Amino acid sequence: MKKLLAMMLMLSAMLTFTACSSDDEPENSLNGTTWTSSYVDEVFVFEFSGKNEVTGFMADENLNIKGKAYHGTYTRNGNNIVFNDFSIMNYYKYVFSKAVITGTTMEVNYHWVYSYSGENSDETSRTFRKR
Repeated sequence: MKKLLAMMLMLSAMLTFTACSSDDEPENSLNGTTWTSSYVDEVFVFEFSGKNEVTGFMADENLNIKGKAYHGTYTRNGNNIVFNDFSIMNYYKYVFSKAVITGTTMEVNYHWVYSYSGENSDETSRTFRKR
């Protein structure tokens, strides 16, 4: 009987210290993730943080920022992302519209505007990889 009581006490202690997962961040959250895509001799970098905020910049191969970081917001519905007022300026202004995530890749749709003439491109896509 003493052994049974001791085993029940140990079992109850184990159940007491079992933790549940946090509900603070949804399982599909992009918060804290970085995504990159090589472009000629530079790299596009997207960093997702906070409440639906995204920062983007051009970088060298070591992810050192070249120029300025730009900020925008996004909404996410499952694997689909819609960017809101998010662009990166380089020689062109790259205007990002939407993306689809599949595992560790993100296919991002965007168009560019040439800084000097205002010429626009058709919408195109670029593959980003999660780091």
